[in-house]
Amino acid sequence: MSICRIVKQVLRMWQRAMLFLIVALQGFCLLQAQETESSLWLSEIMDKVEQTDMSVEEAELIIQKLHLLIANPIDLNQALESDLRELPFLSDFQIRQFIAYIHRLPNGLSSIWDLKLIPGWDPHTLDLVRPFVIVVPKLQRQTFSGLLPQKGSSMLKIGFRQPLPVEDKQSDYLGSSSAWRFKAAHRIGNRLSAGLVGDLDPGEPFDIRRFGGFDHYSAHLMLSDFGKLRKLVLGDFRLSLGYGLVCNQSIGFLSSRSDRIGRGLVHSFSASENSYQRGIAISLGSKQLFLTLAASRTGLDAREELHSDGKKIIQSFKYSGLHRNKVELDTRHNVNMRSFIGNLHYADTQVECGFLTNIYDWGGSALLRPPGRNRPEKWKNPTLLANSSFYYRYSPGSGRLSVYGEAALDRFGSVAFLQAMSYIAANNGQYSCLLRHFGKEYWAYFGRSSTHFTGIGNEQGLLLSMAEEIGRFRVFSEIDLYRTLVPRYRRKENSSGYRLRLELSPVKSSVFNTKFRASFLRERKGQSNLGLSSVFVYNPEGENWNACLEGRYLHGSKKIEREQVRYKHSYAVGIRANCSFFDNSLRFCLGGILFHSEVGRLFFSERQIELMPQFTGVHGKGGRCYLWGELRIGRAFRLQLKAEHNRVRQTPTDTKAQSAITLSLSYTRNSVL
Repeated sequence: MSICRIVKQVLRMWQRAMLFLIVALQGFCLLQAQETESSLWLSEIMDKVEQTDMSVEEAELIIQKLHLLIANPIDLNQALESDLRELPFLSDFQIRQFIAYIHRLPNGLSSIWDLKLIPGWDPHTLDLVRPFVIVVPKLQRQTFSGLLPQKGSSMLKIGFRQPLPVEDKQSDYLGSSSAWRFKAAHRIGNRLSAGLVGDLDPGEPFDIRRFGGFDHYSAHLMLSDFGKLRKLVLGDFRLSLGYGLVCNQSIGFLSSRSDRIGRGLVHSFSASENSYQRGIAISLGSKQLFLTLAASRTGLDAREELHSDGKKIIQSFKYSGLHRNKVELDTRHNVNMRSFIGNLHYADTQVECGFLTNIYDWGGSALLRPPGRNRPEKWKNPTLLANSSFYYRYSPGSGRLSVYGEAALDRFGSVAFLQAMSYIAANNGQYSCLLRHFGKEYWAYFGRSSTHFTGIGNEQGLLLSMAEEIGRFRVFSEIDLYRTLVPRYRRKENSSGYRLRLELSPVKSSVFNTKFRASFLRERKGQSNLGLSSVFVYNPEGENWNACLEGRYLHGSKKIEREQVRYKHSYAVGIRANCSFFDNSLRFCLGGILFHSEVGRLFFSERQIELMPQFTGVHGKGGRCYLWGELRIGRAFRLQLKAEHNRVRQTPTDTKAQSAITLSLSYTRNSVL
């Protein structure tokens, strides 16, 4: 291979290896003998991914945001409600109680431990928020420039991934097998942010003339909290308004079961080519009453066909974001979605409500059917759609009881609504009931709320949940009854069923800790799934080691004919031991998980270098080896390396091996204004 070609490959691509980084970070955090604050929030995120309450993309974006908050923590004595909503594990009740409490203190908080006095802020919540908040004396700032925090940060990150062995091209792909990504940002607290992201996936061509080099770019400029100007975003942004029946592009711990009103307007700083808008958005007003307006024009990948009357019909949307060959390039941004959103929002200590309207089209093209659904009866290939809603929350007195909901209407007169009530007891136990109904014809392009699907699921349902501290344990239970009104896309019939979930974990850490989780799902036509998992951890006091026993069992059944039922069983049992030496600078994990993973791991940490090799294997199916390392050069530069080799047995006679190497260089600089 010539040097010229190598240089071209070096200038071409980068793949999304962020999930590995998430797992790697979780791995060396969980190796500590006692779980620290930094690993606690990370394990919470991974639990949500494991339970399918959160997608991998959502986890990536949340971790990016939380790492920025670690570098620029929130000053609680100056925190606004919008600042606290950056923390996805805080509920509306906890945020309202904090705002009410801080307003009663003329001198603000004296230490972070004052949070214990706020209703709803239990020790578990304090452990989650501690890495992201600080308490400093109040400062009086009079000038516009003084409204900016005194600390800013700049970041530049370049990443490269190359599968091995190196191949010039794969099949009909127009680009090489390597991948590239870069990120550049400057941030001053939560008041000012500017960023640029470039992404090139494996197989995509590096075309300067057509695309400016990288296949996808994302840029934004954001100003926040300058008097009556609550927020202004130029470029890419996300909107989450109300409870998600009309517009929900937010990221949260429980995006499908959240009782939090949407975060409103936020900037987008991600390589994802979906779930964002590109244009201008502004939010103006006071703390109680404000108006949000947004106008966007976003290119979407779609497959179109020309109708006999000359009208273009969108057959389907393409969400992969890959443009590697001629077929995929033909669908690249060939539909321009135009959206106009208006939202009037009012909020005080007891009442929060708002009106919302979203009008959107696809640049004159008509839509054959809603994505992921069969064609509704009233659907007449519309070129213009609209959704409107009214949402509210009422929390009288102390705010422990909340009644909230949203009612939405689309252009064709179809209705969707959800109505809920939640109560938080004096011991921080929480009880909630949520009733939902999405009309048979209702659909919203940006909608996502409280269904079993990522989009509006056109279902009826009742959700009951309880979270309570019983003795030394925290108990969470949930039952969900549901019925779909229209068959999902490529399904012949409606479905109905129920889902049960039970979780048990200790309130406080002790020598012996345990965590138990059970879930059961049953649908009509005989389909059911049962999952059980339990973890027992022994943490001897004053020792530098611990031991863990873990077990999992999965059972599934599906009726394939009238008299035949197909069953599937899987289980995993294992023991893991963690040890640490030299003040946790050297830690290793040895264990054997039968029919599962977690064979061995070593983590070494010093002031300038971190290194973690790991081997995981599945009995009878092969395994994976990888090496993750980070070299810190001074205070600003970090060089990360990941080398991996996967060997997965597809059949008893076939073995597939894949290797890859990933490099990323990041530069971060903190400055005082």
